[in-house]
Amino acid sequence: MKIYTSIAAAIALSISGYSAANTTIVVQNGSGNKATSNQADPITSGNFSIFTQTGDNNS
Repeated sequence: MKIYTSIAAAIALSISGYSAANTTIVVQNGSGNKATSNQADPITSGNFSIFTQTGDNNS
């Protein structure tokens, strides 16, 4: 019975850890830069993105 308790605890921790905030950091140098960040998961909150682009044709 103790092994089932350990398995249930591991599953609970993995599910609760899934709702952690997403982080995106993009740093680009040069020409023709493009960057996209998709953090549209309905379960997560507190998403954070940083984009730094230096050069030509940044998007």
